[in-house]
Amino acid sequence: MNYLLPLITIPYLVRVIGIEKYGLIAFAMAFNYFFIVVSNYGFHLSATHAVSVNRTNDSKLSELFSSVMLLKSILMLSSFAILLLVVMLVPKLSNNYLLFCIMFLSVVGNVIFPRWYLLGLEQVNIIMMTSLAGKLITIIPIFYYVRSPSDYLMAAAFLSSSEVIAGICALLIIANQNQIRLVIPSVNMLRHLLYDGFYIFISQVAVTGVTGSNLFILGLFANPATIGSFALAEKIIKSATGLVGPISEAIYPRVGLLFHESRDKALKFLRKVAVLGGSLFLFGCCCLFFGSNIIIFLIAGESIAQASLMLQIMAVIPLSVFLDNIYGTQILLNIDMKKAFMNIIIVSGIFSLTCGLIFIPLFQAYACAYVFLVSEVLILLLMMFAVRWCGISPFTFVDNKNSLKK
Repeated sequence: MNYLLPLITIPYLVRVIGIEKYGLIAFAMAFNYFFIVVSNYGFHLSATHAVSVNRTNDSKLSELFSSVMLLKSILMLSSFAILLLVVMLVPKLSNNYLLFCIMFLSVVGNVIFPRWYLLGLEQVNIIMMTSLAGKLITIIPIFYYVRSPSDYLMAAAFLSSSEVIAGICALLIIANQNQIRLVIPSVNMLRHLLYDGFYIFISQVAVTGVTGSNLFILGLFANPATIGSFALAEKIIKSATGLVGPISEAIYPRVGLLFHESRDKALKFLRKVAVLGGSLFLFGCCCLFFGSNIIIFLIAGESIAQASLMLQIMAVIPLSVFLDNIYGTQILLNIDMKKAFMNIIIVSGIFSLTCGLIFIPLFQAYACAYVFLVSEVLILLLMMFAVRWCGISPFTFVDNKNSLKK
């Protein structure tokens, strides 16, 4: 629901503020996504694991919570300073400096929303309720207050503040639980958290090179209408791909526990997830490919041939992302292959950024779509190879090393 609800606003915004203003908002959102990654610093996985292991130790949880929130806040303030510097120095960005500052609310929301803590405790219901509340509270005013292209800043404010509202609600619930209290973090804890999240952080930076840099590069060379067409197709793909996130976050603590108990148990569980999830995502990708014209028409209110073709080009990406999450996040990270995971993402990120800088200025939106597709498929193939190198069959999820020992 959290990924589908924003799709309700897209048809309205495209019609009311126009494809050009929507393209500007999407460009600012892509720019701020870099700072979301920086403020996350891999804590969404490393800190989640630490909370899961120490879930019965209240004093340890208090120190973890205080330390992570402090580090994320420092990273957020540093990010805002960098944002202001870049926006003021680049003429094309300075013309819309207020838009970029407003969209930074999404970074603030990401910092104050303790998703990592709630996931570690497997309190997914709280994440669901608060996230849904934040989306609903901000979606309704969009239809009431945003009435013309001049209201695009107001639309940006509503879109970027949903996570802030969700974060405030979640913090109030955590405070009411009385399980943790704010403490002064120790230097050793801060150092440990930074070290533990480093490989994941570098990996996420590289992932951003795959998923976010192309739209940013396109924004520097293309007109707002072209940016809007690509952003529309990409938003649909990312909404479908975003469904991988809740699945991954929900099973990650459980998979980690299963790997701790028995490698075979964990792989058996992941085999079931891969078969069931893979079938569903394959069906969804087919719907995106064959129904691209209808989907674009329903969302934009008109047929946009460019957006429809780009949607077809990228249609297989949700399935690719789902499978590389199984091989990478669920297997490689849980068998302590963080460095291999990081290297794969870095290689793919460099590939994406290089191809983007070469081809996007020449072929613009279509180059964005193809670079995005090839980069995601490259990640999947490298993840499968790494899993195979570790002695696990990438197709049957059988631990060949253990089988040979038996």
